[in-house]
Amino acid sequence: MADRQSAAGSAEAGQDEVGRALVRRLLIDRLRNAGLTRARGQSEAALAEMLDHLAGQLDHMSADNLLTLADAVLDHASAPGPTQGQWPREVMIVAWGRGLQARPFRLHRIVTSWLASREGPIAEAAGYEVQLLRFLRRHQRPLTEFDLKECKAQAREDNRLMCLITDRIARGVVQDVDRDWHAAYLADQQLARSMVDRGQDARAAQSKEAAA
Repeated sequence: MADRQSAAGSAEAGQDEVGRALVRRLLIDRLRNAGLTRARGQSEAALAEMLDHLAGQLDHMSADNLLTLADAVLDHASAPGPTQGQWPREVMIVAWGRGLQARPFRLHRIVTSWLASREGPIAEAAGYEVQLLRFLRRHQRPLTEFDLKECKAQAREDNRLMCLITDRIARGVVQDVDRDWHAAYLADQQLARSMVDRGQDARAAQSKEAAA
């Protein structure tokens, strides 16, 4: 299992932590030092939880864009009114941040978390892990029962096409468009399986800790 995981997984995790630290330093700490307070009815614990989650939502942003976002939040919080001086809602800050710099696909939490969950091994065993990844990448929302049936149907069609293209490659008669499709499919398959493996390894580690 570990052989299938590329060094990209570790590098990605490290980049995430570096990104979160940057969010805390350039956005959260800056706004705290500016005097922003919790919203009316919001506890200190709820504010702390919001800011911790915010760091994960914006950990893809560059330093320059984080500084720009901090300025935008300050401008909003300094406007006269009942919410003056308060932290805006998380959804607003995230929306402003995404407007400045969209999150790359691989960092969308639902993609990695869904494939790393117990649903990932089920999809891999049934042969629709690629279609599951592509659905999550495209729609960025949980699947319905209908969506799952569509993924499985698409997997059957894609597997049939994979067999045809693999045969054409072996015979040296493949067209460029088929070769490109084949390469993209294998890349998505490797990515999906690496996410599944990471989730299984994490659950195994948790079980080992619990048994110790």
